[in-house]
Amino acid sequence: MEGYDVIGSDDHKLGAVTAVDDDLLIVEGGLLRKSKHAIPLAFAHADESAGVVRLSVSKQVVDDSPPLENGDVDRQAVALHYGLTQPTGPEPDRRDKL
Repeated sequence: MEGYDVIGSDDHKLGAVTAVDDDLLIVEGGLLRKSKHAIPLAFAHADESAGVVRLSVSKQVVDDSPPLENGDVDRQAVALHYGLTQPTGPEPDRRDKL
């Protein structure tokens, strides 16, 4: 899939696949200010005959996702952004207030 163009569900081109990292697609986009985003493979379908990857999410969803920092993927942040995990942290206080 490396080198394939990536197309969002809204038919906007996001960029090109630069790598596949386990269950994530790494996509680089932008003309002057390039950025890389990780997209779970669960949202991607490769069309080998056309040489593209089609997503079931829009370009805006990907643009709003956490970008790679110095080439590193924050897997927890990516999973949270795409709704593949629940936030972790202290349980809310559910005691009835009198």
